[in-house]
Amino acid sequence: MPGFTSLTTAGLALDRAASIGLLAIGLTVLLAAGQIDLSGGAVFAVSGIVAMALQPSFGIGPSALVGTAAGLLAGFVNGIVVVGFGINSLVATLATLLAFRALGHWITDSQPMSGTDIMFSLTISQMFLGVLTLRAGMFLALLVLLHVWLTRAVGGRSLLALGSSPAAATASGLHAGRMMIAAFAFAGLLAGVAGCSRASRSTPGLRSSAPTSPSWR
Repeated sequence: MPGFTSLTTAGLALDRAASIGLLAIGLTVLLAAGQIDLSGGAVFAVSGIVAMALQPSFGIGPSALVGTAAGLLAGFVNGIVVVGFGINSLVATLATLLAFRALGHWITDSQPMSGTDIMFSLTISQMFLGVLTLRAGMFLALLVLLHVWLTRAVGGRSLLALGSSPAAATASGLHAGRMMIAAFAFAGLLAGVAGCSRASRSTPGLRSSAPTSPSWR
């Protein structure tokens, strides 16, 4: 097909994967800490739902911030449940997965939702230099920063040490509990950002990605 093998096509393909990529970056940090989060997809959906539900009343910026904050709060709750109550992260996040999913269905009444402001969708999906969208650029930038942080920064190396041996990391003076809670909160934050960016595709006038419909059950 003429024009298929082009930078623009590659950029569009990257844009399609960017939202899931943002979610994966947060979960990568959590895996580096030796934990797992099964609720990432539900947090992703709930954040988008919150952003779209508030958009008609508060506009683009505030609704996106609240949606992202909802993801951060969900991640913090996961961290408190795992660290504070000493519950295995697999079991704990399976429970919060069901809770966040139920919350999403309660907010939407199990009905599909869509955004109301097409300008937000066009802004975040606009191609720069004919190659990258804002969403894809954010994903690539965070991907590079994550690599540098895990391989070069003290905090990243400490996180890897924690994931390798929590007991040894604690014995060496690292605050294991705080680091784990921070890792869960970061994963929730990135899930919130990813959910809000993906929700921008569910806007009248654009093809819906439907991350906030009953199909994500």
